[in-house]
Amino acid sequence: MTPLNLSADARQTLLQAMQDRRDLIVGGSSSDVAAHGPEWAQAELARCDSLIGQLAIAPVATDVPFRPVVAAASPEVIEQYKDLRFVMSECWPIVHGSTDANLKNTWTVLLRETGDFAEQESTLSVELNRRLYSALNSARGLIADSHYRQSLLDNVERQLGRHADLGVAPKSPAVAEPLPTDVLELMMYALDRLNEYGDVNAVIEETGITARVSEALAARKSPKFVVVQEGGSSTEIYLHVHDTAAEAEDDRVACADASYRTSAVVEVPGEVAALGAPFYGAVEDILKASLDFDYVDVPEGYGDALASKKVQFAALQKDHAQVLHKLAGAISERGAEDAISDFLDDYADKLKGEFSATAANSEEDKDQQNDVISDAEEWVADNVSHADLETRVAAVLWFEGVEKLEQVVNDELSKLEQARVRNEAPRG
Repeated sequence: MTPLNLSADARQTLLQAMQDRRDLIVGGSSSDVAAHGPEWAQAELARCDSLIGQLAIAPVATDVPFRPVVAAASPEVIEQYKDLRFVMSECWPIVHGSTDANLKNTWTVLLRETGDFAEQESTLSVELNRRLYSALNSARGLIADSHYRQSLLDNVERQLGRHADLGVAPKSPAVAEPLPTDVLELMMYALDRLNEYGDVNAVIEETGITARVSEALAARKSPKFVVVQEGGSSTEIYLHVHDTAAEAEDDRVACADASYRTSAVVEVPGEVAALGAPFYGAVEDILKASLDFDYVDVPEGYGDALASKKVQFAALQKDHAQVLHKLAGAISERGAEDAISDFLDDYADKLKGEFSATAANSEEDKDQQNDVISDAEEWVADNVSHADLETRVAAVLWFEGVEKLEQVVNDELSKLEQARVRNEAPRG
């Protein structure tokens, strides 16, 4: 019984086995390669490829119509399908033996989707035939360079020429809905249409994208002229945008005649003016905000260098609470709180030094300096050195940064564990 006469399940099992064997040979994992040498490996690969090619493509029975053929398909569509699908079956061993993974994947999908061994039936259509034609055409050079039998090469060229109309993308149909007015949205729309139909000229004609982009680029080179008008109250601000300076000056005259004050004309570069309404709206908001000045409340302790450090330390704990909790938990699980205490105290002492120096530098009077240094050391002792485990680990975070924190703490735990093992080891 030849492989092609096996049942579908048996054929699939054998196909998988041959593919696995091929992978072993290519990867050098097969013991046979070491035993028989590279020449045997090349010959065995050729045999695997030949058998895989036979297994992957089901035989085409001349008296059985191709699956999936449906009554709804026209005779022309069915004929196209048969011509292309048959020649692809014959060419599969060539494609399967190539190094072009994308091409092989495309063919594999199509051949499994169609034909006698299809995993699921498809409805015949011009679109399906276009996909078959495109796949065959993509392998044209590979097939020609394979020096396979001339009759097959001639048949490939004959079918590609006979059904060449399948290689021409359909013209993009007219669209009923209005086109996007924003030029960027129109460009995205044009790309979608191009991806759908593949006909560049049809998409350009439909969307008018060339003219629209040209207009947008020209607009970016043309400045605008803006007048700021005061409204009915001193807090009302309006922007008037004009294409020319003369129009802007005429607008000022009209505003003065209506008893409204205006600013001098401001020229806005085209690159900025092209931003449109969002830009002008933001400018109006900024101008209105400039009319409402006030003093904000000053937080207690603002300007106090030590207070600023305290706030930063608290923020650090909050931002990295998860990693601090994780490391504190790791220390507790190992029962290493006491063993690692000296390590954590060293970082708390460094924190005292930094906080004290910062506080001292904020004072010019020597007596004041001594007082703030004492305050800084006391704060660190109460709020870090004698605090919970997570807060003590935060002192390490302060100096090492979050990127190195876990490594530094874990390295210290490893050292402590090694020292414990050495101490517990029996002495000779």
